[in-house]
Amino acid sequence: MTQTASLYFNVSCTAIRAHDKNHMILGVRNAHAVPAAVIEAMVGWVDVVDQHCYEDGPPSNLEQIHNITGRPVMVGEFSFTAIDSNLPNTVGARRGNPYMTQRQRANQFQSFVSTLMEIPYAIGFHWWQYNDEPSLGRWPDGEDSNYGIVSLSDEPYTALVNQMTETNAAIP
Repeated sequence: MTQTASLYFNVSCTAIRAHDKNHMILGVRNAHAVPAAVIEAMVGWVDVVDQHCYEDGPPSNLEQIHNITGRPVMVGEFSFTAIDSNLPNTVGARRGNPYMTQRQRANQFQSFVSTLMEIPYAIGFHWWQYNDEPSLGRWPDGEDSNYGIVSLSDEPYTALVNQMTETNAAIP
């Protein structure tokens, strides 16, 4: 696995740098536990390591990733869901783990981001996603969850949007 991962980063990053020396390379989209061999193979190739998280707090492996790679990390995908969206929330990364209300969801955003931004090597985060998924599931994987900042009818989840605005404004 180490040879394959090393070859992947060598070929892909060399090709990118040949065309754009200033292109930021985020590594792989680490969704769950990534084998140490893949993390080690990023050394010398990536600028930032992208780790996804669908737990209630920042990923516990961020420090390990940073220590191995020497690179900053970002949570490139995270989100919380709530029952009061009237979506099933049964398929997707947070399946079966929704909060009761949008207010609780907003509070969890604030807690997650505030904790993450206290980590000195964490440089950012990205919320998944702008709009909710359809109640009957999206194509092709059937995800049916309340990941959105807005509903499918484009109505903002006000508690969440207001909390995001306030939390983001407080980040240095």
